[in-house]
Amino acid sequence: MEYTYKNSGVDINLANATTKEIKSILQNKIDGDFAAVAEHPYLEDFYLCATTDGIGTKVLPLLAKQDYATIANDLIAMNLNDLACVGAFPVLFLDYIAVNNLDKNICLNIIKELKNQLAEYNCQLVGGEIAELKSIIKEGTLDISGYAMGLVAKKSFLGKHNAKAGDVLIGLKSSGIHTNGFTLTNKFASDGLLNIDEALQPTKIYINEVLELNKKGLIKAAANITGGGIADNLKRIIPSELCAKVDQNSLPKMEIFEKIKTLVSEQEAYRVFNMGCGMVLVADESNIESVMEIAKVHNPWKMGVITNDKNSSVSIG
Repeated sequence: MEYTYKNSGVDINLANATTKEIKSILQNKIDGDFAAVAEHPYLEDFYLCATTDGIGTKVLPLLAKQDYATIANDLIAMNLNDLACVGAFPVLFLDYIAVNNLDKNICLNIIKELKNQLAEYNCQLVGGEIAELKSIIKEGTLDISGYAMGLVAKKSFLGKHNAKAGDVLIGLKSSGIHTNGFTLTNKFASDGLLNIDEALQPTKIYINEVLELNKKGLIKAAANITGGGIADNLKRIIPSELCAKVDQNSLPKMEIFEKIKTLVSEQEAYRVFNMGCGMVLVADESNIESVMEIAKVHNPWKMGVITNDKNSSVSIG
């Protein structure tokens, strides 16, 4: 059997095509790339920003280990890292937990972790929903998703509109697989090709450092490297007339990804996984040292540049 994300049950091409059609239906006035963005007459100088996401099938091995802290961390990461990409500071958070049978202990442990961890990001857990769906959710499992809302001053809005040729790409190191690619990762584990414990490191949360960089005017755009890998996510913040050239050799060598490259093709690995890069920042070259200093907790490195090459929006080589 060939190990691919599609064979394991996830079709990235279909997901991208569906997202494109949804955008054409919505026809949003402002493209936030990683977060929904709206204006409101009561907030003339700000954009309202919102995200919603879950942690996918990573929840299965985490539940088995009763690791509620990582479940909460990863749910926060999947939403707040997207808010960071538009420069929005988080205000409130809600959760949605779908179960087969309600286990009060599990739900309360997750909610307590969410409340306590969100305080580190000045974000308040204000409510949520627990749904018992016996005909949908398997016994002994659950699905969890979150919703975050934030604000960004219009003058500080991050995105592709700020990027230009000559800007540099700065990578922030991931902790490992994070939360994307777990349908395939769980398949590796079930077939005895990977120890699942190697893949369960908590997802890094970058928002505090990104907001500090944005406050100081040191970055122009940011891409959260989730489903679709480096290339698909970088495309979201690169203007159509420009190209992001990524130095593949600059990526950190991490044991988990070296192992994955022995199980799937290199093309598949870079399409599904973050390959050591959890977030990419776009900055003026003159600001590199300042960006590196503020983001040092995430082991930043220069990973590429933006050029006028119109042949491809992202080139990795």
